[in-house]
Amino acid sequence: MLSASKLTLESAHRSAALILQHELREPDSSSLDRAAVTCPSWTVRDLVNHVVGGAERYAMLLEGAAASSVEGTRQKDYCTSDVAVTSLAQDRRLRDAYDLADPEKTFHHRAGPLDRSELLRMRLLECLIHAWDLSQALETELILPDRLSSFALSECRPTLERLALHGFYSPLPTTPEASNHERLLAAAGRRAALA
Repeated sequence: MLSASKLTLESAHRSAALILQHELREPDSSSLDRAAVTCPSWTVRDLVNHVVGGAERYAMLLEGAAASSVEGTRQKDYCTSDVAVTSLAQDRRLRDAYDLADPEKTFHHRAGPLDRSELLRMRLLECLIHAWDLSQALETELILPDRLSSFALSECRPTLERLALHGFYSPLPTTPEASNHERLLAAAGRRAALA
């Protein structure tokens, strides 16, 4: 999944989308109402709809859709038998829209005005963090790849800080011996040892 070449934002996003797709193969209809333990007040269904819908919403923003159209997807149910395929298709759509978007243009997101690279950073984080959230809810084991976690920590540090300031989560402290996986999750308000 991760080649020996240097990671870029685009290649990191591709790898993270594949990790998410793998985790999205796990939920079945009997697990959709289970609590998403790392996302208070959410069920697995809510988590899946948020993370799959996020890719569609980011793609729509980059394609120039009206804010009302983007917000209209928040009520959409993505929990179908082919949700993993749908998720990967939406992430491909997002990357295509990213490639075509003006790098200087600002897009209006709930977290404030963002450029295309910032939207892709947010999606990278969303794929990684919510793939792990899903693994916790479904009691599967997911250790995020060290190289990808390290890249996300470095590339997305300002993004993590801004999202915390907007109240999306509260970062947690880590120890000096914490892995990059643990540091990334802590930066997003999660403890790696929940499962």
